[in-house]
Amino acid sequence: MNAFYTLPPLLRSMFATMLFVSVIGETALLIYKAHRSVRFAEKLVSLLALFILFAALILFPQYGDADTGLCRLPWIPVAVLLFLAAIHLSIAIPMERKRLFERITPDSIREATNALTMGICFADPAGRIILCNETMRELSYMMTGSYPQMIGELDTVLFPAGPDGKRSSNGTFFFPDGNVRLFNSEQITVSGEKGWRQITAQDITELHRVKEQLESENRRLAETNRKLRAMYDRMTDDIREKESLEMKIRTHDTMGRSLITIQDIMENADEADKKLAALLDPDWGVDVIIGGHSHTKLEEPFKVNDIYIVQAGTGTDEIGRFDIMVDTDLNAIDTLTWQMVPIDDAHCPRDEEVENFIQRYRSATSQKYDRIITRFSC
Repeated sequence: MNAFYTLPPLLRSMFATMLFVSVIGETALLIYKAHRSVRFAEKLVSLLALFILFAALILFPQYGDADTGLCRLPWIPVAVLLFLAAIHLSIAIPMERKRLFERITPDSIREATNALTMGICFADPAGRIILCNETMRELSYMMTGSYPQMIGELDTVLFPAGPDGKRSSNGTFFFPDGNVRLFNSEQITVSGEKGWRQITAQDITELHRVKEQLESENRRLAETNRKLRAMYDRMTDDIREKESLEMKIRTHDTMGRSLITIQDIMENADEADKKLAALLDPDWGVDVIIGGHSHTKLEEPFKVNDIYIVQAGTGTDEIGRFDIMVDTDLNAIDTLTWQMVPIDDAHCPRDEEVENFIQRYRSATSQKYDRIITRFSC
């Protein structure tokens, strides 16, 4: 294994530079750990590494020395030492950097609150503002003309006392630049100590703009509804008047047609049923007219305005028979059969019991009424 002094000058210079850089790195790392108050074991590791590297740096030979320091030692242990130092620094520095970012410090809290678009501030039980982000500071300056130190300065502007002396816990403030903020005050407990205050300022500019648009739209809709109701009332009166007029006209026409029909019946009884069927409204549901005034004998029924008209002639010579099939779904006649049935022995055999029953009443009636009650002289 070659001694360190047998290496070329360029390599020995590179070793010296790397050793110096390692010492600087370990020194900076140790100072940082001491400032952060990390665990003693971590400080001890950095301290031992720095001691070894620093000792190697002191014992490092000057150019041309062959019998002092590290010259007689093999160069491989020196290279291993530098390699281990590089590994230690490459692991320790990123780890400490990660811890730095994850650590909660007053500076990190201040930086985080300043990054918020919402204004926020905290005050202790005595009313002193302990933390206030930049947004809240700027808002406070626009409202009060100064940067407040006590929470009461904000209370006076944001939450004025009411008639009962009590203050509201929220308030809306309109700024000259058009910005609208909603301020909320809340009591919080910090480390078991009550009386701390938190005030937040939320940006509701867009929400307020939308609210104003909705209110304007609601007012417009209310006015439209008012006009529609007025028009509906007028339409109701017009419709009521129109319906009343139509009813009068319909009543007048119906009475007129009825009088004409009565006149036609009196003048021409044979056509009365047909004219009556033509006048009837289909919505009334009349399906059949069985006439008898004109004593007309109809072998087949007439159909006028979807109404069937039949008659069975004079007296009791014949009777009419209707066989009707009704469509219950439509509540209308489906099919029908009409026939004239003569009253004779072939179609209607005599019933002796019924005939004797009628004869008793006929005899009693004839005895009572079949007599002369007066005579007229000529």
